[in-house]
Amino acid sequence: MARGKRRVVLIASDHTRPVPSRLLVPAMLEQIYRGNPDAQVTILIATGCHRGTTTGELERKFGREILDKVPVVIHDSTRDDQMVDLGVLPSGAPLAVNRLAAEADLLVAEGFIEPHFFAGFSGGRKSVLPGVCSTVTVYANHCSRLIDHPAAHCGSLQDTSSPRCPCS
Repeated sequence: MARGKRRVVLIASDHTRPVPSRLLVPAMLEQIYRGNPDAQVTILIATGCHRGTTTGELERKFGREILDKVPVVIHDSTRDDQMVDLGVLPSGAPLAVNRLAAEADLLVAEGFIEPHFFAGFSGGRKSVLPGVCSTVTVYANHCSRLIDHPAAHCGSLQDTSSPRCPCS
């Protein structure tokens, strides 16, 4: 996947997720560099609306070796200047995504995929929304009306339609 891709962004879970990044990320980097030794990789920490991950938490999560090799950027959902407007979601919510993710030639994510109480599953697509989106986008997609939608339940990806949310 990395062949011919210059700007590669690896979305990593933040300090609130017990993902074994210390094991996963080196293997992912090896695959990326095998496909393109000249790839410019950045690790983007998917904080969603959580506080930023501290330096100590990054060291425990990745290990010093990774931090010395690969630039790490901590997503800040409140920084509109770091977002790219990508239009409007079917829910009516504005879609603003971290510029690094939006402009990457290749976007990959590490993390757990497990049942989620209203999004069907965590991880995967949730690495982008809510992981690296603006506060406005995140809140509009965590609206009580969307959470109460009949298709919003654990393990369900069948009906991805959603009502227009009055929160957006």
